[in-house]
Amino acid sequence: MKNHSSDSSHASVNRCLQKYYGEEIPPSSTPISELHLDSLDLIETLFELEQIHDKTLTNFEIASLCTIEDLVRLFAVPHR
Repeated sequence: MKNHSSDSSHASVNRCLQKYYGEEIPPSSTPISELHLDSLDLIETLFELEQIHDKTLTNFEIASLCTIEDLVRLFAVPHR
């Protein structure tokens, strides 16, 4: 069962990606690279999500992003 934080982060990730992807967001297991976002779009998406969730990602966290689910998981974790 998903928790509220995970549902909320999933919704916010999808809304942010939708702005730049422009199509229906694929399954969470999809690699971020398959979205064909340019680097600026990805950085703007991350920045917006950081603002929404009041969380700053570390360079390590950003480098660890592979799939949409990774992105959801990072923002589902409470602010440290």
